[in-house]
Amino acid sequence: MTSSPSFMAGRMSNHAAKNLRKIDALHNEGAEGYSLSESTQEQLADKYMPQITAIDRQIFALVWTPDVTAQRRAAWNGEMHALSARGVRMTSKVETEVVAKLGFRLRDLRLAVEINKL
Repeated sequence: MTSSPSFMAGRMSNHAAKNLRKIDALHNEGAEGYSLSESTQEQLADKYMPQITAIDRQIFALVWTPDVTAQRRAAWNGEMHALSARGVRMTSKVETEVVAKLGFRLRDLRLAVEINKL
């Protein structure tokens, strides 16, 4: 009687499954072929990521209320105007400094503006 790899994986110990992942990594070095561990990860991601994303967005919306978003938007714009007045060009280093100073990223602000329809 032959068993499918997925049936066998469910009955393996953690040690055996870890060895299987090592073998997968060795044989699939060029990213070709079937990998049981990658296939399982993809299935779990397909199943749970939509739920996780929805929960993350709900939490984000609770933190970034319209008032908070308006305040942070004003702070971001003020910082950009100050940099512009000093003739500072936007680089990744400058952006990192602004993010450290303000405590949020531009992409967070953009998402909050989209969620709150501002």
